[in-house]
Amino acid sequence: MKQTQTHFTRILTLIVALLALWLIPANQANAQDVSFTIPKQDIVAEILPNGNVKFTDIQTYDVDYMNGALFTLDYDGYELENYRIGVREANGDITYFEEGDSAGQGTYNVSDREYAGLIDFRVYNRARNESVDFVYEYEIAALVTNYADTADLNRRFGTNDYTTDVTVKIVLPELVENPDDFRAWGYGAAQGDIQLSEEDGKSVVTATIPDRTSSQFVEVQTIFPLAMTPNNPNVVDEPMKEEIISTSEAQVQKDLKQFQKDKRKNQLFLIGGMLLPILISVYGTWYYFTKRKQLNPNPVKLPKHIYELPEDITPALMATAYYRSNPTTDDFSATVMDLARKGYLSLEEIPKEKRGLLGFGGEKSTVLVKRKDNPVSVDKLLYHEKRALDYILPDGLEQISLEELEDKTKKSTSFQKKQYSKWTQFAQDAHIQGPLISEQPSSTRLNSVVLAVLSLFAPIITTLVLVYLIFAVEVLQWPVLSQMGTLLMAYLGMAVISLVWGIVLVILNVVRPIRSAKEDEQRQMWDGFKNMLNDIGNFNMREIASLPLWEAYLVYAISLGVADKVTEAMAIEFSQAELETGHLGRGFYSNPYIMTSMMRNSVSSSVASAAPKSSGSSGSNTGGFGGGFSGGSSGGSGGGTSSGGF
Repeated sequence: MKQTQTHFTRILTLIVALLALWLIPANQANAQDVSFTIPKQDIVAEILPNGNVKFTDIQTYDVDYMNGALFTLDYDGYELENYRIGVREANGDITYFEEGDSAGQGTYNVSDREYAGLIDFRVYNRARNESVDFVYEYEIAALVTNYADTADLNRRFGTNDYTTDVTVKIVLPELVENPDDFRAWGYGAAQGDIQLSEEDGKSVVTATIPDRTSSQFVEVQTIFPLAMTPNNPNVVDEPMKEEIISTSEAQVQKDLKQFQKDKRKNQLFLIGGMLLPILISVYGTWYYFTKRKQLNPNPVKLPKHIYELPEDITPALMATAYYRSNPTTDDFSATVMDLARKGYLSLEEIPKEKRGLLGFGGEKSTVLVKRKDNPVSVDKLLYHEKRALDYILPDGLEQISLEELEDKTKKSTSFQKKQYSKWTQFAQDAHIQGPLISEQPSSTRLNSVVLAVLSLFAPIITTLVLVYLIFAVEVLQWPVLSQMGTLLMAYLGMAVISLVWGIVLVILNVVRPIRSAKEDEQRQMWDGFKNMLNDIGNFNMREIASLPLWEAYLVYAISLGVADKVTEAMAIEFSQAELETGHLGRGFYSNPYIMTSMMRNSVSSSVASAAPKSSGSSGSNTGGFGGGFSGGSSGGSGGGTSSGGF
């Protein structure tokens, strides 16, 4: 019996061992099968009167499988207070976890690395095939710095590990009365946007960063009045406001300097061209015809006149997609007219309050811009359209005349800066988005132009270098030259051929530039549409389009430079009663000068007045008053913060 029990015990032990061997790898596989992403992170940072900042950090995890979340918070140089962790339920309520070492579901433990200024949270919340909103609440003491003339918060928000759409909202204790005392700048992700607004009677900075990559961070610096943090112990008795502004303005333009640096690379082609003119001509020719064929293998030939709108895009994007790199004030005027056509505002011709010197001479009329009582949702507008709307109706005004807008811009320096910031944001967005619509082969086209120019100048430069070596440096003596006569004649012959072909190659790149198939077809469509508008007197307008469509066509005619002809033809073809039913108003057809010339001149004058007098170029970001984001950094705290899972 005892032997039987021993035998049974051995079998049972073997079974347990086999089960253990089978279960352990399975558990290991599960442990290694942790899979999740963090597609979204929303952070609210509430500034308190004592200089503390209270954070609510909501991190959304899309989970395939995980045991819990990891969160490392960088509080280096400050004191961390009042932290707690939980998850947000589907109804919006937050279930908070208990701190402890049990490692049970719904708990978390803490490891404080004080020597490094880091605290690690390990949150136990097992999840599978679901979305989890982890909520981290904490307070960092005296994170705001009170300088002698401004309060400053400079912080890196978010985490640096996963691609995430990040939103950061900084809430001040009160509403800032003077806009000059409230500014914000963003760093770390050039695609970010930063806005200043008011919510519930408090001033708010909102930074949105879509598609943040793991190599990018989110840093926001904001300055605001000292009265907001009167009890802040973190005081530095130095005036820093102007230094912060000037430093930040320079930093947010760093992207522009990088662009200029990249352009200088093309100069290397010129240096190589001094020695290799023929090879460059051959390569330039091969590059032009090969790339042209690759990008547009079956080019189409469209009619001279196109009678329908080629593409449903804004006039500013049409201009930068097919005609010019940067939008003009004509494109801005067209955008304003388009906003009127879409029902966001109305335009009305009114007498000017003053005309010329002592009220005599000059233009007699101006345009009154009014916000519509029941406009279409502004959320439907594109970014550059929103900036145009903010520019033409600034500071939430319900109405303003172009004459008043010009005067206000000229008289107020702070208003000038805000208006110029809106203009540069409008121009920069159109400059970036237009080529994306048309699928412009920008780098390919630029490379071909560079090669063509090098093919033209390479033989000239190499000849000048050779002459310099002969006569100035005297490296090559005449006896040597006499022995090289045949080679020199061959070189001169090739140089002439290269020069002539370089001219031909430049002409080809100008007259028939490299275009993608879509860009080529759409450019022909817009050219045909422009030809139709230009020859409008030769067609029956009513057969081509209805009055609402002609109002849409008129908007594009402004950017295409044929608006005068279209307005005159519309005033002849349609009755006054019909024109008065449109969004633009009869005045624009009875007096086309109002729309084409006066609006253009008024906008141009307003933009020129708003431009900084000491700056030649605004760069890709302006920074002041919000709206600027740069790829650089201003040295904000919190750079070691990170998120993960296990």
